[in-house]
Amino acid sequence: MNAKKYLEGIADNTAKIHCKLAEIEQLRSLATSISSLSSGAHVQSSSESDRIGRIVSDIVDKETELDAMVDDYIDEKGKRIKLIEQLDDRLQYKVLHKRYVELKSLTEIADEENYSYVWISKVYSEAMKKVQNILNSIH
Repeated sequence: MNAKKYLEGIADNTAKIHCKLAEIEQLRSLATSISSLSSGAHVQSSSESDRIGRIVSDIVDKETELDAMVDDYIDEKGKRIKLIEQLDDRLQYKVLHKRYVELKSLTEIADEENYSYVWISKVYSEAMKKVQNILNSIH
């Protein structure tokens, strides 16, 4: 398994969760717009309530999916963090943690740690080699 792809899984899963949240928000917005339109009318047709019912059902299904995604995300993120924590070098650990858990760029990390971008890039590269060796020994 490729170390970079493995660690990038944190960001990938975060993006999936944000997309699922956006889907739920869109459905909620749609449900409230339909109900507010129909509440002003004197006669409510059954098709409008059916649409609202379908939307509410979709919301519940998507929230169930989201719960499962969050549970998986927490487990997978924990595994990846434990992998990073195996690094003995404190700076290497910080660089990988900031890069893959906090989702910061190497430039941001260099600024925060008061090192040059070139030095942080070297630290990052060495840390990734160590993580790759750990992954190779596991698989």
